[in-house]
Amino acid sequence: MSVLKPFSIGDLVEVDGKCKGKIKHLYFSYTVIQEPNGTVLWVPNNRVANGAMRNMSAGAFRLDVGPFDLAHGVDLAAAKQHMLDAAIGHVQVLPEPMPRVLVAEVMQSAIRVAVRVWVSAEDQLIAPFNIREAVLVHLLKQQVPLATWRPHVASTLQRLTELGYPGMADGTIGTRRPERGLSVAPPSADGGDEAVAGAFATHVL
Repeated sequence: MSVLKPFSIGDLVEVDGKCKGKIKHLYFSYTVIQEPNGTVLWVPNNRVANGAMRNMSAGAFRLDVGPFDLAHGVDLAAAKQHMLDAAIGHVQVLPEPMPRVLVAEVMQSAIRVAVRVWVSAEDQLIAPFNIREAVLVHLLKQQVPLATWRPHVASTLQRLTELGYPGMADGTIGTRRPERGLSVAPPSADGGDEAVAGAFATHVL
């Protein structure tokens, strides 16, 4: 079967578009696949051999990260450049192909944009969360008006800095991995800046 469907233990695969995960074991009759949520699947090898399989560990992986809703009237070129800067500087984004910022949709309430990046197969499951967070925090730091922009965003940035959020003080957001177990104060009852700060807490898997 290894000749017909080349893969090895540890590869991230998708079988018949129905099960996706890392190959944990290869047996004579079954292939054991662990899904991202921890579920372990025993897939019959006749299904693996005869069905469609994608091996997502073979090369780089493209991600469209977002969407981000920008307010109408925003300096779109400047906003896209800020997003591009955050993506290019992120540790999990590959330098080639170059990241791109694309306008996905123009809505009545917002201009919706996304960041297209390429990451390694190893990072493809966690990278969307980390990159999305880095781009969002960078937009807030640059005071780019989002469609959900609120007056207390400046105090939110100050709160993130006080909490020691990686990169807030020196502008290196996304250029290094945050410390494991970063803790953030629980949301306040009035949904103030602590609630927004809590949404930015990073958990490294």
